[in-house]
Amino acid sequence: MAAAAVTSAPAFSPPLPAHLPWPAGRGPTPAVRQCPGRPNRLSMAGGAPYPTGPTTPPPRAAGRRRHTRFRPCIDLHGGLVKQIVGGTLTDAPPPTDGAATGAGADAGSGGLRTNFSTTTPAAEFAARYAADGLPGGHVIMLGGGNEAAARSALGAYPGGLHVGGGINPSNAGEWLDAGASHVIVTSYVFRGGSIDWTRVDEMRRAVGRERLVLDVSCRKRPVKVAAAGGRRNDGDRGGEDGDAGDDSVEYVVCTDRWTRTTDYVLSAAGVRRLATHCDELLVHAVDEEGKRGGIDAGLVTRLAGWAAGAAADGSDLPVVYAGGARCLADLDAVDRLSGGRVDLTIGSALDLFGGDLPYADAVAWMRRAGG
Repeated sequence: MAAAAVTSAPAFSPPLPAHLPWPAGRGPTPAVRQCPGRPNRLSMAGGAPYPTGPTTPPPRAAGRRRHTRFRPCIDLHGGLVKQIVGGTLTDAPPPTDGAATGAGADAGSGGLRTNFSTTTPAAEFAARYAADGLPGGHVIMLGGGNEAAARSALGAYPGGLHVGGGINPSNAGEWLDAGASHVIVTSYVFRGGSIDWTRVDEMRRAVGRERLVLDVSCRKRPVKVAAAGGRRNDGDRGGEDGDAGDDSVEYVVCTDRWTRTTDYVLSAAGVRRLATHCDELLVHAVDEEGKRGGIDAGLVTRLAGWAAGAAADGSDLPVVYAGGARCLADLDAVDRLSGGRVDLTIGSALDLFGGDLPYADAVAWMRRAGG
């Protein structure tokens, strides 16, 4: 099948100023709450350099509940900013011509499915997030050849981004020194399909619990009921929307760019144990990632329940969900389903990455919610 036409990123040169306050007479279009929405891009003249954005969320007023926050992302593959469909990335080398490949299949990369690719530098995306005050986004290096791009992004938003991809105790400190607020770890702490708690502890001691994010991205599968007793995994409880109340499914962690399924099933007890070693969890719903088909409501609901009171100090453990988001209504849904305990990453759906959802509207939603 022929690849789709090349998709280019919005022009960042000269860089745009922060999106808010809105220009006179302009604002987010209410229609974008309908899934899926149509583009409502803002064309703003500018030329001033990006200001340095805040690196921590603003404090909430006493007695006001937390709301879901929009978390941005920068996924890197072959040195380029890309959006890739979950689970299609292999060890095949990426294209080496340095050009944007657009949407579709990457030549020479087997079954890799790419929604978006651009030669716009990663640092320009990071600068935009800094200008709009969006801390806690992630920079993910999908394979080798991405180190320079990742360092440039961290330098453009020092203290504002997390970084992951090939992180281990020997190199984690270098990434923190490069400007990352946290390092994200997955594959290093899983060996032979099982979690290695010794390695989890090594990572915690290397960088400190407060600067470690554990990535427990997962796939859905039917629950394997034991022959005797028929007991399911602790914590696999349901909720209200979608399949949130479906206790016939469970979520199993995937590693190695989501190509390998482990034996680690997410549960309340498991999340509490993970919380003793890390500051936050990052969870991609691998089955939904990059497809813009809607969030996994069941997973969001479970994550919120498991995270409640799970942090080392008895507070809620921060959790970031990614996968399937396509419109502002998904931010509303995650906020409602999780009671504000779970944050949402939006990637392929944003106009920054060739999608229909204006990035400016996601920023505005968060500010209206008090994020």
